[in-house]
Amino acid sequence: MTTREPFKRTAQWKSLNDQVRQRIVTAASLGSGLGLRADYADLDAVRRFKPGPAPTGGDEECLGGRVMLGTLRPDPCPAFGNRCRPEHPLGAPMVSSEGAGAAYFRFRGPPAATG
Repeated sequence: MTTREPFKRTAQWKSLNDQVRQRIVTAASLGSGLGLRADYADLDAVRRFKPGPAPTGGDEECLGGRVMLGTLRPDPCPAFGNRCRPEHPLGAPMVSSEGAGAAYFRFRGPPAATG
């Protein structure tokens, strides 16, 4: 490794040339507080493509982020079993059958109707 490299390699990437590797690393570092030195500006995907702001999470009814952090079970989420179902997921916990939301839905069922 030379001192001119902007990042420390933690694994060997196979089948990728250095320019492609740099572009992937740059794209992966968006929003991370990590950027490329001026020496590598020609390889900086942020400068080249000028991406807009990242999406802010979408549906405010979906509490999937809290489910994924482990601070909320899926069933108290107001969208659970109503607007958010395995066939129409609003958040990551309901997307795959291994997700907490999908597992709750499958094994505990949708919430009981009230009213």
